[in-house]
Amino acid sequence: MKKWFTSCLLAMVVLAFVACQKEVEMVTELSVDKNELTLGGFIGAVDSFAITSNKAWYIEVDSATDWLQVDVDSGTNNKTIVVRTTKELTATAAPATLTIRSADPGQPPVTVRVVRNVTATKVFIRLYERNDYVLFHNAVATPDSGLIVVGITGKGVLGNLAYDGLIVRLSATGEVVWAKQLGGSQVDDFMDIVATSDGNYVAVGESQSKNGDVIGNHGAQDVWAVKFDESGTIIWNKCFGGKLGDHIFGLGALPNGSFLMLCNTKSMEGDVPVSAPSSYYKTWITTVDAAGALQGGTIIEDSTRNVFFRNLAATNDSNFIVGGFRSAMYGVESVACLVKITPTGNILWEKRFDTGVLVPSTAPVVATEDGGYLMSYSQDGPQTQYYDARFIKTDAAGNKVWEKTYGGNDDEITHTMIVQPGGKGYFAVLQTDSYEGGVPGFRGDNDIWLANLDLAGNIKWSNPLGGSKFDIGYKIIRTADNRFVIVGGSQSDDGDIGGVNGIFAGLIYKFE
Repeated sequence: MKKWFTSCLLAMVVLAFVACQKEVEMVTELSVDKNELTLGGFIGAVDSFAITSNKAWYIEVDSATDWLQVDVDSGTNNKTIVVRTTKELTATAAPATLTIRSADPGQPPVTVRVVRNVTATKVFIRLYERNDYVLFHNAVATPDSGLIVVGITGKGVLGNLAYDGLIVRLSATGEVVWAKQLGGSQVDDFMDIVATSDGNYVAVGESQSKNGDVIGNHGAQDVWAVKFDESGTIIWNKCFGGKLGDHIFGLGALPNGSFLMLCNTKSMEGDVPVSAPSSYYKTWITTVDAAGALQGGTIIEDSTRNVFFRNLAATNDSNFIVGGFRSAMYGVESVACLVKITPTGNILWEKRFDTGVLVPSTAPVVATEDGGYLMSYSQDGPQTQYYDARFIKTDAAGNKVWEKTYGGNDDEITHTMIVQPGGKGYFAVLQTDSYEGGVPGFRGDNDIWLANLDLAGNIKWSNPLGGSKFDIGYKIIRTADNRFVIVGGSQSDDGDIGGVNGIFAGLIYKFE
């Protein structure tokens, strides 16, 4: 009898446990990580939110909204939902409401409000074609709300020997005012441009030529500078460097029509200050006066690795901030560097971040409105064969305030950034190969990714720009009419671009 009673009691306990388990299993979970999204005013602007659920669910878009779409409208369990604009607006649109409902009728729905930020509206996209190949590397704003862009042009695939530097002046509406193609018989390219304080401009690049428009090449590859006025009339044309490879990575305007050049070099003679023999690249910082004469120079070197200082920006105290790397070689251990220098190239301080496998190719940096700095570079992501874009915000002394990392299932590289005045945050222009993960809206082979960051580095909205082929944005500037322009290049004849006839076309994308 006792044995029978014990068996019955045990069976009752098991049944009660199973019933409780079933009751627990029946509890429905449905939630979202954001209750409001903000989308730009142009077609293709994107944002995303995450659904957490243990049941099937579906999404309803209110019937009055005709300007957005979701990439997935139903599913089971957890899912990230990408929301994209399908119409371009020039006036404020009423917010949309997304309602997420569970398959469990007893579970209350959750909602996500979607707001249009129509200040981020496309003004125009222009393609500039000349010969077979055009790629714009940089730009500077002009007083008439236009811009001057610089880059490279030539016939056939890049790597042939007949490539020249290109300078193009554009109006506020993107029309060509004038264009100049300069170079010799080898590969010549303009990488950067600066507006000087005497009302002129200097385009600076790299040249392998010793003939044609190129004057005074010292060796394998020199830094090549051409000064011109607003109508494109050349004032002077100079080469700077030594016998080995010399490369330009940044320019800064100085008083009296002079400017600062940030270079990498292996040369140890010619215009380059004498230094100890080394197989590593050094950073060479020098000043050029209004007449094109070098005014001294500083070498920053490391006996055990390359010093790749890659980007330059003016600070609010008349100095310069530099972003770059100290690296033994490409693709191995590197350290990211944020360096403050004087106009003569003397180091005021240097901060180092993230020793690891970094991409020592680009390190854009900007001076922020609070007196600090924002720097970006790429490093190994969770999938270690690919790179993610990392953002480091510092105070005025270079101490880290916050850091953010963004990327998807392939490579992300930040090429350029700019401050939005009035505490509105930052625009970052990245190169992305990802088609899933943190980069929504991938279009094709390689896309431009425009991200709008708030002051804490969070993405407010982002927008991929491109087509099914290779597209890239190298520089973003603010024009005199308080709009923004991205310059780069495109192979695409579809998507946002369309109409590329040659191998590669120069791209100009203006938005507000």
